[in-house]
Amino acid sequence: MKTLLPIVLVLLVVIISIRLNSPPDVIPETAPDSVFSAKRAYHFLQEVSEVPHSVGTKENEYVRDYIVSVCRQSGLDVQIQQTTSVQKDKSYILAANVYNVVGTLKGTSAGKSLLVMSHYDTQPNTPGAGDDGAGVAAMLETIRMLSVAKTKFNNDVIFLFTDAEETGLSGAQGFAQDTVLLNKIGFVLNYEGRGNSGVSSLFEVNSGNGWAVKQYMAAVPYPVGSSLGYEIYKNLPNDTDYTIFRRAGISGLNNAFIDGFVNYHSPNDKPEHLDLRSLQHHGSNLLTLVKHLGNSNLKSTKAPDITFFNVIGYWMVSYPASWNLVLIIVTSLLFVLWVVLEFKRKRISWKGFVVGFFIFIGTLFALSFITFGLIKVILLTYPFYNRFYASNSYNSSAYFFAFAALAVSVFTILYQWLVRKIQSSSLLAGSLLSLVILLNLFYTVMPTAIFILLFPILFFIIGQIGLVFFKWEDDNWRFIAVTLVSLLPAILLLPQVIDQAFIVFGLTPITSGVVFVLVLLVGLLLPVFTLTFQTNKYLVSGAAFAGFVVALIVGHTTSGFDESHPLQSSVYYQLYADENKSYWVSRNSTTDEWSEQYLKNAKIENGKLMSEAPVFPLAWPTATIVKDTVIDNIRKLHLHCAAGRQAESMIFEIDEKNSALDATFIGPAGGVPQPKKQAGPFNYIDYQGLDSLGFDVIFETIPGKPFEFTLFTRSHGIPAIPNINDRPKWIVPAVGQHSNTTQVIKTFVF
Repeated sequence: MKTLLPIVLVLLVVIISIRLNSPPDVIPETAPDSVFSAKRAYHFLQEVSEVPHSVGTKENEYVRDYIVSVCRQSGLDVQIQQTTSVQKDKSYILAANVYNVVGTLKGTSAGKSLLVMSHYDTQPNTPGAGDDGAGVAAMLETIRMLSVAKTKFNNDVIFLFTDAEETGLSGAQGFAQDTVLLNKIGFVLNYEGRGNSGVSSLFEVNSGNGWAVKQYMAAVPYPVGSSLGYEIYKNLPNDTDYTIFRRAGISGLNNAFIDGFVNYHSPNDKPEHLDLRSLQHHGSNLLTLVKHLGNSNLKSTKAPDITFFNVIGYWMVSYPASWNLVLIIVTSLLFVLWVVLEFKRKRISWKGFVVGFFIFIGTLFALSFITFGLIKVILLTYPFYNRFYASNSYNSSAYFFAFAALAVSVFTILYQWLVRKIQSSSLLAGSLLSLVILLNLFYTVMPTAIFILLFPILFFIIGQIGLVFFKWEDDNWRFIAVTLVSLLPAILLLPQVIDQAFIVFGLTPITSGVVFVLVLLVGLLLPVFTLTFQTNKYLVSGAAFAGFVVALIVGHTTSGFDESHPLQSSVYYQLYADENKSYWVSRNSTTDEWSEQYLKNAKIENGKLMSEAPVFPLAWPTATIVKDTVIDNIRKLHLHCAAGRQAESMIFEIDEKNSALDATFIGPAGGVPQPKKQAGPFNYIDYQGLDSLGFDVIFETIPGKPFEFTLFTRSHGIPAIPNINDRPKWIVPAVGQHSNTTQVIKTFVF
């Protein structure tokens, strides 16, 4: 029993640590108006997330008008900012006709303003309850509560509901193009969702974040976040509206929930499927931050970076990031001290030390590669998983458990054999050397996030030195007590990170790297496992392998789809006007019982399934010359472009032989300030929020050469044809801008 107790206690703490990383309970609708209630906010959510409402649609206009109505009823000064947003990067331009809702709660002083932001548009096929209906609903309920309380702050509080975030942050860019508005902002709060459940976590801040994070910790009732999330996110290709303001050097806090990733951008992202605890977390933290920052001085919002993280539950700690280097040096020196002491006591041999080091490194990489291979096998066995973001189906948690269980099983069966050949202290020393080296390397990549390895290693080494100093290695109860206490940072911090990393990366190759981190934790548990090996050689490995098998069985039995867990299916229609040919197209690699009707004889072209389709009498896009001049040896070709039919977006693919040197857009809002050319030449332009009047574009090109481009117009829905059955309830349109659309394509030469 004595040898099993440490394992049981470790498992208990791990489970508690993961379970406490949860959003708060939902506060009922009957709660006082001074307290945020997700039940009350849910009424707003139902209005703004009833149907898909992407940029440029009538449904988008309805949601916008509803937000305006609520804000005006609550006494805000409301403006609709209609503008043409333009972003230029590398060889492409992203432009959009956007309508931002800007509601201002006037302050009593003339200082910098607090900007609170979420986006009200969605992707084409999703109601967007999580992304970003929850953020909008939390803002609307906060506005209502402030109105009821007749709250006044020192600072102006600007509630910005952006349009066209889903098409490239266009609403936020449009707001930022107005330098008068931008220069008013002192601090930004952004609320997002990448799923439909989980904690509302602070995952992004600026450099110089010390002041911002301290305000967050001081104000919110449920602080969740870490500098690890900040370090990881800034190295990912992902962006939110907050990105626009971060680039402008404005400090802020970017918050999101990320669980339920399978529902991200999906038709399944409906209000009734949202975990209201996530909305509660959003709103409770938002309300208190607005009250706190509304009266704070926002003129100076930068301070040296800090390292911050949750120890357990909502217990968040922080310290200056500059301490990390000192703590790494201390940890490294303490490791050397412990090794020297153990060598003197002949509890470590050079051979065992070196072998332990290389075996641990080999085990790290071997288990990562095994996980990589297992992911490939799973996706080959269940190809429909590939249709979801990160191949993350509804039952992914079963596979995450399987990966963890297999890693524990392989590690423990290997090391229970090794401890009979090599001193356990030598094996432990080799493992710790690996961890200390990784700690130092990690610091060079993510300097504010090393807490995740630093404190587990530091506390564990201190515990080992304590055992040596007091000569308690052979006193079982004291050995167990000291070991478990020294392991607390590891078993509190690492399981939370591993759990969240599985959620973030899904069934992608990166997940094999998550198993790498898991093995680091298992390596620190070697003394606990060694105790168990004394009386139960195969208990841990056997139990873990049984868990692995059970998890795979659960994954298999839940691999199907139904109305509550629908399969995503991609089909769209393309009409090539110049050739008078049409095709059904899919970005899926396989068909299902519904898409098979369109793609019976499909061929794979450019990675897509394509099958001939009937030619429908659809209006073609038009591009007509307004003016064509040459100035300073630059041709300026002024065109008016229109879809010729109801469409929401238009794409230009420009012949690379004569790319556009630059382009200026004149949308329904007229000429607006646009960014100067910072890239180019340009071969790809995406214009969103298209209306019936179209827009003007002035291309700058090389004179004397034909300027050739292809226009794609895109509208929602595909043409109906006889003898095609409707989608069954368990199949829904796939995510993305192409799925479930009609596209008309025509080439122009000027």
